[in-house]
Amino acid sequence: MNQVFPEICSAPLGHAPPGSIAVIPRAEGSLLALVTDESKRKDLRSIVLLNLTFPNQPSVALHDNWGAGDVCLYYKTPLRFELNGDEKNIDVTGNWWRTVGLIVSANGEYLIRAAVSHSGFRYINVQTGSVVSNELPRFYAAFGSWSIWLRDPLHKRDAMIFEFKMASA
Repeated sequence: MNQVFPEICSAPLGHAPPGSIAVIPRAEGSLLALVTDESKRKDLRSIVLLNLTFPNQPSVALHDNWGAGDVCLYYKTPLRFELNGDEKNIDVTGNWWRTVGLIVSANGEYLIRAAVSHSGFRYINVQTGSVVSNELPRFYAAFGSWSIWLRDPLHKRDAMIFEFKMASA
């Protein structure tokens, strides 16, 4: 059987696996989303939009029950979230607790902090797409700079899919 790299699948958004990264085509430009495990109906899905560009809106936001008719492309080839380990990009004091888009390391999980319009923010596991319902522990590390990479196993065509940098990081 022939191999394809990267393996990108098309499907209705409601059928994309939780934890996958999906590209949602739009006339004004594609949206990049982390698919969560939440859905109210089989054909609806909650997603974390990673690249919103609306004025006065956070760039990383959780949207409940995204449209059933939306077709997306999702990466079946595994992607890597890579955290920037420079000291200036890490907060262990809780000073950045209100900043959306951070990736937080807590209890062995990596969680993205996404804005929710009506209630502040929520945490979503970047590996599984699980929406965290309990509170974070008192100690955690927040990463203000991270990226998503497609790593070629042959090391010829690595590609950065997305990069997040906190305004002050």
